[in-house]
Amino acid sequence: MRWRWDQGRLNYFQYFDFLFSRFALPFPAFENYDHKTKPIYPFAAIVKMAIARAEMGITLEDVFSYVVGNNCTGCESLAYYSKLKPTGRKPIGDEMRQVREMLVLMGQVSYLKWFDGTLFFDTSDIDTVLSAVKPDFTRKRKPLALEEFFETCLVGESGRKRFEVLLEDRDVSEFSFKEGGRTFVTHGKIERSPLVRKKYFSLHPELLCDICMMRPRERYPWTDNILQLHHVFPLASTLNVTSTTTFLDDLVPLCPSCHRSVHDFYRIRLSEWGVEDFGSKKMARDVYNMAKNEARI
Repeated sequence: MRWRWDQGRLNYFQYFDFLFSRFALPFPAFENYDHKTKPIYPFAAIVKMAIARAEMGITLEDVFSYVVGNNCTGCESLAYYSKLKPTGRKPIGDEMRQVREMLVLMGQVSYLKWFDGTLFFDTSDIDTVLSAVKPDFTRKRKPLALEEFFETCLVGESGRKRFEVLLEDRDVSEFSFKEGGRTFVTHGKIERSPLVRKKYFSLHPELLCDICMMRPRERYPWTDNILQLHHVFPLASTLNVTSTTTFLDDLVPLCPSCHRSVHDFYRIRLSEWGVEDFGSKKMARDVYNMAKNEARI
């Protein structure tokens, strides 16, 4: 997914920041839209609640009991969410499905992770995230539902200006870099994610590089684990949508040298074939296995 403006591109991590700050209830795609109603920003509220419960994460039940039950709007301070008490509010009608889909969607963002029915906040850069998802009060909601829908979902000129401000304080390497006219989303943030590493290595305690078979604790007895997590199907691939914990199956542990070499192998093979991206998970897996078989151990 790529969202473009006249000068440059917007990757989907950045687009979600934009959407989180503008998506408000009542939403114009629903029948009950009324531009005069005080807006509620559910994404902003859930992000703040996830930060407040960083160690425990936030479940479907937590969203209803803490966020919905306390009538949170997403405009409150982080301190407010840290002091919330459970209300026991239960979902009504189709609310459970709607909120679950919302949490799964949020799990695709670089600073959020969706594991076993729980959404975790996974970065130390709290101030930047709060700045990105802060509800956008700079515009008036459109009275016509269709106009408000496009204003909410399409970046446009006003959205572009907002991003120019947001990205001033961000490490650009966290999002993208340009090479040969193509924009890549870097893997670094996810690969270094403490939460993903903890989850992965709890399921795969054997510390072994998948290519060179190096055992870090044997080679470097003064270290614990220097292995990195490689996405066999790159996060930058257009078709890659992380929606459940099954994405852990796409991870393999690699030592730093093998990890870098595999990325080089991907780049060389795609260039030789005259394609810009993997067309499927199977294609990515096949290319990874080619690199693994051609490595000289």
